[in-house]
Amino acid sequence: MSSLPEHLERFLAIAKFDRGPWLTVGLGTGIGLWFLLKEPWQWFAVVNAAALLGLWAAIGWKGRDDRSHLRVALIGIAIAVMLGLALVWARSTIVGVEPIEHPAFERVDARILEREEQPSREGVRLTVAAYQAKTGRIVKYRVNVPDRLSSTDYAEGARIRF
Repeated sequence: MSSLPEHLERFLAIAKFDRGPWLTVGLGTGIGLWFLLKEPWQWFAVVNAAALLGLWAAIGWKGRDDRSHLRVALIGIAIAVMLGLALVWARSTIVGVEPIEHPAFERVDARILEREEQPSREGVRLTVAAYQAKTGRIVKYRVNVPDRLSSTDYAEGARIRF
């Protein structure tokens, strides 16, 4: 087991510029872990574990020329994993929309924001904005309308009730 770092160091020394794509793998791993793990405490644990790995490599092998490539690789991978997880976490927080809690039957009076033809699904997808009186906020809905019910009147800016 003690010869593993020596083997990795030699491999990394030979790889030279072929080491760069592994940062992409680290970034993708961080993104994948966000989707794999379900709770924020798990994401936080991964970020902390990656930070500890990077710190251990930086402090533990500081000044050791025989581990220079391995030290840089571990620090880079740790930062890439943290960055990947943080990027998707931030994106989901900024863009994420609260899901509808339960099915509901309600009357919607809305404006059409976007009309998207979907010939493969034999229909049209309308993105509409409606005011919700209960919550006092404007909500976006995506409504799929079959071709047999769609009309050219369903254009952007039109008012629709359903």
